[in-house]
Order: sequence, then C-alpha cells, then structure tokens
Amino acid sequence: MGSGLESMRFGRMGHMTDEDRLARQESAEGRTLLDENIPSILQEYEKRIPLPERSSRKPWILAVVGLVGSGKTTVVKFIADQMNMPRISTDMLRHVLAENGFNMVRTVDLAKVLAQKYLEAGYSISLDGDAITPEHRELFAQAAKHFGIPLVLIHVNTPDETVLEQLRGNNEQQHSGLARDVEGSIEAHARRKPLHEKYLQEITFDAVFDISQPDFHQRLETFVATMHDRGF
Repeated sequence: MGSGLESMRFGRMGHMTDEDRLARQESAEGRTLLDENIPSILQEYEKRIPLPERSSRKPWILAVVGLVGSGKTTVVKFIADQMNMPRISTDMLRHVLAENGFNMVRTVDLAKVLAQKYLEAGYSISLDGDAITPEHRELFAQAAKHFGIPLVLIHVNTPDETVLEQLRGNNEQQHSGLARDVEGSIEAHARRKPLHEKYLQEITFDAVFDISQPDFHQRLETFVATMHDRGF
C-alpha cells in the first residue's frame, strides 16, 4: 500500500472567498523551496525540536485548533513532552525556512513529510499548528485512518483580551512564524479570526483548554492522565 500522506490531497479551493485566501496565505517572500532542499531544512528543524524516545504505548495523532497567541504551543508542548510525542511545529518550520532564505509556501508539505516519517516509525505525533480549515482536518483524519490510529482534536480557546495582552507583552520572545513582530502577530490573529468564526461550529472537540483559567494546568494534567489510562 502506498503512503497515506503521499496519497492525500487538500480539498478543492474553487469556492474560497477572498477572506479565506487572505487568512490562509503563507508568505511568498524569499526563494521557492525545491524538493532537493527539503532534507537539509528538515535536518535543521530536527536540531531545534529533537525526537523523543519512542513510547511503547499505542500511537495516536494530536491536532489543535486555536488562534495566533491563544497558547497552542503551550498546550501541545506540555502534552507532547509528557507523552513522548514528536511535536511538528509549523511556526518552527516557518522560522527555519525564513532563516535559510526560503518562502513559507511549502510549510504544510514539510509538516506532511515529518508526519509520514514519524508515523511510519511507530510514533504518535502532535501537530502544533492551527487545524481550523476543513482541508487540514481532513488531511489528519485520512492519516489516522490510513495508520489505523485515533485522531484527537483539541481547541485552545483563550479570550481575545488575554491573547492580545500576551502578544503585546511578547517583545522579547519568539513570535508566530506567521509574523515578525508584535504588530505582525496581532495582525495575523485578526486575519485568521474569520476562519474560526466560519468553521468552529462544525467541529466536535475531544478537549477544550483556556490558558487564562486558574485550573488550566490541572486540566492539562488530567487530559494526559486520561490518555495514559486509555493506553496511549
């Protein structure tokens, strides 16, 4: 059987609105990434986010929905660290591409290569990037079906006032790969918000987290314990 990820295709884009195109757009500034460049980019990425020791537990796929600045990486990194899961960060992929002079158009292609590599090696994977679009969620669902493992979809739903406060106080930290600075991060948050308003109502989540809540860390720990109890 051929690779599940190689055979996947994004859904048709013919009915996308201008708003959709703007919200999904990856920066085309820089050189185009060729297939021959992919190994060196992924090697650099894996220096930044190295593979954990492979768990003997049942494999699964974790995907997350959340706006820029909502705390997706905080949530996914905690779960991935606690459960020995490789974390595939689209932000980090964008940073590596930019540092090497490439544009970000093929960010998802790189994430797919990493996902395929890790799943075929028997790992669970955590996808640290906003899976709000139907195309991305269908991609993950197909991967889960192909490998015969569950897909767990979580929502990081932090209030806008908390998100914007954190983004404005983020001057000395690494920004989203969709932005270069504070104002860029705020603009990226606003640009993608219509996608969330459009698609959230059609998604059923396995868990929802709000990093502004006092019981946030307790809820994360409970989620990890529940997954462990289920054999994952």
